[in-house]
Amino acid sequence: SIDDVMAEQRRLKHQAEAVVAEAAALQRAQAEGVAGAQAEYDKARAEVEAFIEKECETASALKEANAEKEGYAGKISECRQKLMETQKKVATLEVLAVSQRKMKEFEEMRRAATDAAEAAKRGFVEQKQREKEALEATKQALLEARQKTKEAVAAVAVARGKRAGAGAGEEPEAKRAAVAVGEDIE
Repeated sequence: SIDDVMAEQRRLKHQAEAVVAEAAALQRAQAEGVAGAQAEYDKARAEVEAFIEKECETASALKEANAEKEGYAGKISECRQKLMETQKKVATLEVLAVSQRKMKEFEEMRRAATDAAEAAKRGFVEQKQREKEALEATKQALLEARQKTKEAVAAVAVARGKRAGAGAGEEPEAKRAAVAVGEDIE
């Protein structure tokens, strides 16, 4: 019935809301991951900036610490490489997070639409079956009522026929036809 279909739709709505809450929790977790990667990026950037500052100090004492400068230059290069790799990771994580969230949303929407369509189809089929059964029951009840009416008319005709046969003889043709049809002449 319509109430069953509405209840099913409400149940599907609650399921969809649970899926949305789960997706929101996943998105928060991914945002925390991005925040962690951002913190790592900021930390690496701070390290690079510190090394750059050291490089400036080292440049002023270039003549005195040329060998030391080469060591720092290697570290700076390494930190810059780490910074670039971290930036790539952050960008990749952001793209993956957005892509996964959208895919999950599309999948849930597809699933919800499919479930709703199947539920509506089942409800329609069940409603048609109930209507068919009700029609069959009505037909059967009508046939039984007609049969009982015929039996009652026949019983009345037999009873009148016995009464008339014991009394005045044969009934007129019009009276017998009226009794056969079920009309009460008396």
